Amino acid sequence: MKPLRLQKVFILESNNNIKLTFNGKSAIVTGAAGGMGLEISSKLSQNNIQVLMLDLRSPSKDFLINNINCSFQKVDTTIITPS
Repeated sequence: MKPLRLQKVFILESNNNIKLTFNGKSAIVTGAAGGMGLEISSKLSQNNIQVLMLDLRSPSKDFLINNINCSFQKVDTTIITPS
């Protein structure tokens, strides 16, 4: 599996150069306390994106201390349908 890589600036080549940055952006990540969700939250935070992490389990305190752009909220995002 290739590591997730985000770049701070993307340049689209055409007659006009367009630059897109992540400055001032926010993201919501569900399932964020482990596995891919935790890695995605970390990469987004490293690129100065404010991240709201949602999960049933909380990430480690060390993770939140080291990723100051991340905040966590305990949430159950499952949908229960009547049988």
